[in-house]
Amino acid sequence: DTYVFVGPVIPVDDRINKELDAIFKTLAEIGVKKVFVEFLNTNGQISKRLNGYVPQQFLDKAYLSRINENLKPYISTLIERYGLQLRQGEIIVHGEGRYRK
Repeated sequence: DTYVFVGPVIPVDDRINKELDAIFKTLAEIGVKKVFVEFLNTNGQISKRLNGYVPQQFLDKAYLSRINENLKPYISTLIERYGLQLRQGEIIVHGEGRYRK
């Protein structure tokens, strides 16, 4: 069962919706049927390793959680728009469990 892993999703600026749309559209055009989507994992030692590589606000769990909450419905819309299936039926959100579509 082949799938494409999309992640970690890091919404650095307002271009994220356009970029995600282009990614999912291209995946559908080349015949991908299933995607595995994961948001940025900032748990434990990962946060320390990311320091200096991602904007500082992304290491703030409350900020990142709000951003992820805003993106979840949009990603679900893209998956439906392009006839894709979300592998395991959920977006992986580290530290919060999983978000089911």
